[in-house]
Amino acid sequence: MLLQADEQAIAVVNSRDATPYGFEMTRRLSYDLARAGVTIVSGLARGIDSAAHKAALEACGRTIAGLGSGLDRTYPQRSIPLADRIVQSGALLTRVPAGSECAPSALPTS
Repeated sequence: MLLQADEQAIAVVNSRDATPYGFEMTRRLSYDLARAGVTIVSGLARGIDSAAHKAALEACGRTIAGLGSGLDRTYPQRSIPLADRIVQSGALLTRVPAGSECAPSALPTS
């Protein structure tokens, strides 16, 4: 269900091995957009995806993470604390059933 709070949303995705400049621009852009009421949408991978979520949370904004695993199998495991923070003010989404391990075919491509 689309919440009215998510009518304005932007996807922020990029490299897992971004440059310091890439991380800084992601942080600034995601923070400013979240402060303006835009929902940040990304994966839960390390790198730019996680940086975008963290910046939105720092801005007390809303963020949504798309998973390639079941909700009970958060991947990567190092992202579990971030996923726990995201559900406090946003959502985790997946298109695979509970119990499913992460698989490349489960990740959205468009």
